[in-house]
Amino acid sequence: MQAKGFKTAQLTIPVQISVTSSGNVKLEVGQETTTVEVQTTAITVNTEQSTVQGVLSGEQIDNMPVNGRSFLDLAQLEPGVQMQDGAAFDPTKVGYNALSVNGDFGRTPRIEVDGLDVSDETVGTTTQNIAMSSIQEFNIGRSSFDISSEITGSGTVNVATRSGTNDYHGQAFYQFRDYRAGFADLPGAVSSQFQRNQFGGRFGGAIIKNKLFFFIDAERLKQDSADAVVAGAPFQFLTRGIDSPFKSTQASGRLDWQAAKNIRVFYKFAYDWNLSTSSDGTSFSYYANRDYTPTHALGIDINQGNWSHSIRLGYLKFHNQIIGDTNSQPAAINPFPYAELTSTTPALELGRTPWLRSRPCRVISKSNTMSAAFGARISSASERPSMESLREVSLPSTNSLPI
Repeated sequence: MQAKGFKTAQLTIPVQISVTSSGNVKLEVGQETTTVEVQTTAITVNTEQSTVQGVLSGEQIDNMPVNGRSFLDLAQLEPGVQMQDGAAFDPTKVGYNALSVNGDFGRTPRIEVDGLDVSDETVGTTTQNIAMSSIQEFNIGRSSFDISSEITGSGTVNVATRSGTNDYHGQAFYQFRDYRAGFADLPGAVSSQFQRNQFGGRFGGAIIKNKLFFFIDAERLKQDSADAVVAGAPFQFLTRGIDSPFKSTQASGRLDWQAAKNIRVFYKFAYDWNLSTSSDGTSFSYYANRDYTPTHALGIDINQGNWSHSIRLGYLKFHNQIIGDTNSQPAAINPFPYAELTSTTPALELGRTPWLRSRPCRVISKSNTMSAAFGARISSASERPSMESLREVSLPSTNSLPI
């Protein structure tokens, strides 16, 4: 900061996603050529906002061991937050997670990525997963939300993804986990079967220094595991573990353009894909589920004096396809491929999956999602109310998953 007849002063202020930062500088009378540098630490008590929240930086995320690398796992570092498995919400949500905040059910929190909502209002959890290595900052708010949060009564998650810089930078990783690392047996004394391979990386830099930047990121998960099916008398001999593999891929690419000193524009494309095969651990009736979600996002940030404007445009389409897959199982557990055998005492099902016969595919399209904020702000935080259109379409079920 500088003013005629006063010494120039410099103040370092930490700026975090969804957090209002403030600072006070006292200018002393003196020569304009004299510079006074003020050293400060991060504010431990936020006196500008009433929101109860926490922020993780990209460096903290990179150095944190997270089992399975689900980006919502990071929220559990905040008190009062617990993870809920998406498979408990719906069989189409294997590989997704939800958050329970302050004891509320996991369908209600709002999840935003780069200012755009990715929550699944129909079933719960999210409409896409994102790679942890692409996250620059992760913010979770637990109560007393400000206008920058989506409509919710429980909790919000705001994620800002990485962008390129003037320097080329990148990262690569490989993680391996196996059942031999102290896994317990499955129910019914069924031997564990588990192996997980995760690998990926990111790379970013400048196309034109100080002007145009790029960033790409991808992660892949391949997991082989088993569901334990425990059969009661007189079918004890059928108790066993049956294969339940899971595969997923997240990829994204981003361009950032410094259009002017106070105007920054970005475009991002992201793609999330997963495939799971399971019986849900309840019977020998198998199903296969595939989800894939392409996403386009465009953002414009304008800062002029005390004014801060943020505009977000996005398009997201969540595709879900689920079919019966019992015919892929060996004859030992599927002796009658085209028949349904059900025993109520004990509970046992063989053959086709009954509840899938009339279940449609599901498509959720969030189109023309737009959020904008205009106002006078002394801080760098942007307020982004959102307007959305949500459309659900039923499609006829198919006999096979498309390639």
